[in-house]
Amino acid sequence: MTTTEDIDRLIDAWEAGIFTSTEFQDKLMTVVWALPAAEKRAALQALAAHLNEDVRQAARELQVFARHEALSRDFDYVRANSPLRPGVRLELFGGYDYYSTEGKPWWLNGHECYRAIFLGFASFGENAIPAGLVEFDEAIDLPGHKGRFGVLRTSYDSHTFAWGEAEGVVAVHVREALPEDLASIRSSLDLALAAETHASYRVEQAS
Repeated sequence: MTTTEDIDRLIDAWEAGIFTSTEFQDKLMTVVWALPAAEKRAALQALAAHLNEDVRQAARELQVFARHEALSRDFDYVRANSPLRPGVRLELFGGYDYYSTEGKPWWLNGHECYRAIFLGFASFGENAIPAGLVEFDEAIDLPGHKGRFGVLRTSYDSHTFAWGEAEGVVAVHVREALPEDLASIRSSLDLALAAETHASYRVEQAS
């Protein structure tokens, strides 16, 4: 079955009421995102001109998502347009288990948040979202996670490119020293090895 046939079957199922709008968009994205970049753009352009307004709307939303994906992987664009600049102060808080632990996630180790200075962005490899580098105000000392420095990883969404806002969600890797080449140690920065995978960051407001 061709990709076009897959898309047509999804649209038929959507029009028959088999999928919710969210399910339809998720499934459409799965099919379209498996295409090479040029074919993905062409498919979204064709869908944006579809007779069904709901299909056109889904395509427009996916076009925005695709644009944010491309911008997020453009190191120079992220560095030039992100509100995070060298010297900006950040607060890192929250976490995956924030609510289940009544606001006391393991990785904060009793702190309300960790404060850090943003050092800059670093390449995470070709066609990858840049990582953010920080130096914490004080060393973090957790089992398996010790150090004064952090490598932060984030993603894009339907609202903005990666690192496009003054606050967001990041995975936090704690390091004793920052590596010169993040791409060469990607395996040690796997999300499963992060001190926290769903931390929140925000730019600290000047008092």
